[in-house]
Amino acid sequence: ALFCYHCPCVPEVKNRTSELEKTTKELQLANTYQKHLYSILRTVADSNQVLITSQTLDELIDQTALCLVANEAFISVKISLAEENGLIVKASYGVANEWHIVPIEQIAYERNTSVILTDFTSDISEECRRKVETYGITAVYAAALRKDKFAAQSFGVMMICTSQAGGFTAEETAMIDELSGDLGFAINSFFQKENIVKLSFYDPLTELPNRRLLMDRFTQAMLASSRTQQYGGLLFIDLDNFKAINDLQGHIAGDDVLKQMGTRLLDILRQSDTVARFGGDEFVILVENIGENQNDAATAIQTTAYKILEAAKEPFFIDRHPFYLSASIGIVLFIGDDSSVDQLFSYADSAM
Repeated sequence: ALFCYHCPCVPEVKNRTSELEKTTKELQLANTYQKHLYSILRTVADSNQVLITSQTLDELIDQTALCLVANEAFISVKISLAEENGLIVKASYGVANEWHIVPIEQIAYERNTSVILTDFTSDISEECRRKVETYGITAVYAAALRKDKFAAQSFGVMMICTSQAGGFTAEETAMIDELSGDLGFAINSFFQKENIVKLSFYDPLTELPNRRLLMDRFTQAMLASSRTQQYGGLLFIDLDNFKAINDLQGHIAGDDVLKQMGTRLLDILRQSDTVARFGGDEFVILVENIGENQNDAATAIQTTAYKILEAAKEPFFIDRHPFYLSASIGIVLFIGDDSSVDQLFSYADSAM
């Protein structure tokens, strides 16, 4: 048998094979990149759906975190909001499942910006280093949450970790920035709605229910009383000689006394009772379900009234100086909805 070692077709086959291998690699890379872009688009679409459909702030934060951690590129997602005592974790998913604030989040929050960490050889806590090694974390991205990109202060942070070789891609960081902006806008919208509700139904000074909310709850209480045949009651409270505080110490001192009185009333009463500021130095308390017998109901509400009178006699401190007041209380009992709301309020006011 004869073999041709110098056949001109051999180099051609090698070239074609090399080209095919190169094309295959390019197609594989293109396919991988396409899958990568699809995962990003999918995450954006799911997150946008959450932004549109969420009914509460808690739902918005929780579902957004779940959408992000569903992306295979992200091994953990944490969302935190600022409260009186600093940043508080509201949602945490993934391998790390952290429920405390780490330095990168604090930096992003205080500087009102985005911070990426890829060098773990620097001075990080031993706990953080242990998590990096355990989960193979290659990068951490913390993005400040704010109402818009021009906001001077952030109100939270979204932190995401990845274990991908090379850390986050440019597309992923762009997506995180976009979603953090959308999430910040949505959270601020919930804050605004809460403020509108608060302004509409709560007294801005004492943060107690106002006249409008009290009237609504009183109407519901009368309907409930009609069904259960349980007595309820109204207590009208007026601070005696309150004007003297304003005249002697100024309105700021008077406001402080009203806030102190509101706190005392809340401490005395049940959680089911409504304490409202009716206006000026007047408070109204709505109590429900105090008995089916009129005498028992009268005794129960009288006991509550005495507690209020005793609380009002305790000194009110203004600039560490004690001031003493007393209170007048008018009481009306109701059962069912035979009388109108206005009539019962008039009776209680007259009794006072």
